[in-house]
Amino acid sequence: MNESPPPKRAFNEYAFLTYGHPVKKLEELYLSYEEAAALIKRRFFCIQGQYTLGYQDLPTITLHNNPIGNDKLHEYCDTLVNYLQANNRSKVASTLFLLEEYLYNTDSSIDSVKLFLTDLLLQLKENINKLYNSSRISFPSNSAIINYISNCRYLYEIIRYISEQVKIVMDANNSLSRDSILSDILYYIDNNYQNNIKLETIAPLFGYNSAYLGKLFTKAIGENFNSYVDHRRIEHSKKLLEQPNLKVYEVSEKVGYKNVDYFHKKFKKYVGISPAEYRKQLTFDDNITY
Repeated sequence: MNESPPPKRAFNEYAFLTYGHPVKKLEELYLSYEEAAALIKRRFFCIQGQYTLGYQDLPTITLHNNPIGNDKLHEYCDTLVNYLQANNRSKVASTLFLLEEYLYNTDSSIDSVKLFLTDLLLQLKENINKLYNSSRISFPSNSAIINYISNCRYLYEIIRYISEQVKIVMDANNSLSRDSILSDILYYIDNNYQNNIKLETIAPLFGYNSAYLGKLFTKAIGENFNSYVDHRRIEHSKKLLEQPNLKVYEVSEKVGYKNVDYFHKKFKKYVGISPAEYRKQLTFDDNITY
């Protein structure tokens, strides 16, 4: 059986810093403190290597936001099983990414999130064993799955664990080539460039170490991961700039740049001119708003 050991902890994981909005008046200090205190509870949602959270990382969570009941459990389980049957690695990775985003914005407790993901993997295991020859798939025991997830301190650890089990299934049914995996990653980038995608986030979804995948990606594509993502974002932004009703800051947000000044910098780096200058070269009316 594939009994995974508990996640290893780095020494500096015991240090964690949060901070709230800067305030100008002493009587407003408690507001900043309340934000910092709320962020302490958000540590579970940090990405790997993240040891600080600021007020800008607080999601806007309302009552009954992103519920995690049986309907949502069956929805994600059925989706993952369908993509596994289709042997579509990129869609499986995309589904797990969307699941992580969904859970980041839930108002449910961390214990409830862990229970939801435990039930998801157990249900996924049961469905897969019905579909395939279980003797070829080395799934962890139910107790091992429960113990592992309950001991995880971060959401990304659980998502990576589920990804590893999914990879075992796919590898058992079809040995994918390196080129095929890279093609799936390129497809994933082209369909998720508008999100905050990072190599550290994507690598576990495809069952790889981020450092190794980074070297593999650069060697095969000819540029590093971040540069390729920037290129794809800029290419998509050029198409959006052809739409006169979109302002430059809106284009920036649609292609994944939350900071419009940073978008300007990247656009000029790859295109040679600013977004506004690029748009002026297009055959639009003079009344376009920049």
